[in-house]
Amino acid sequence: DAGHGGQDPGAASYYGFYEKTVNLAVAAEIAEYLRDRGHKVIMTRNADVFIELERRAEIANMANADVFISIHADSAARSSANGFSIYVSRSASAEAEKLAQAIDDRMTRTSITSNGIKEANFKVLVKTQCPAVLIELGYLSNYWEAKKLKNVEMQRKLAKAIADGICKYLAKY
Repeated sequence: DAGHGGQDPGAASYYGFYEKTVNLAVAAEIAEYLRDRGHKVIMTRNADVFIELERRAEIANMANADVFISIHADSAARSSANGFSIYVSRSASAEAEKLAQAIDDRMTRTSITSNGIKEANFKVLVKTQCPAVLIELGYLSNYWEAKKLKNVEMQRKLAKAIADGICKYLAKY
């Protein structure tokens, strides 16, 4: 799930690009890595279009998805805020926690610092029936992280780390 899209740009970066663009680029890379490893991937959006939050969860539920991954980038009033965060719902299953941990483990190998696994009742996490996580890739309000998140090679590096974490989690089956 590439967060935001269409008329909902998400956060604006220090450099003037939008969260929705980074989210879609990273989500598409994750999908490519997973497909290359033989997994079936369903994207909630493949273009710059707006999809309601409930519809995003519905897409996963109707497909009987094994996991749901929502990709975002963060922003804060303090430009010094940095690091990636992984969210699960407050009532997350043990499986969602394991998925988040597997992704966090792989993402800590990138040059973006982990802020750990957090809890929040985001609609896409609460309404999705499978293990679900929402990943904030880093802060677009931070000069250095925005620069990294704009870089295609860094986007690929983050996507590969997330895909590796998903594969690590799915390997338990």
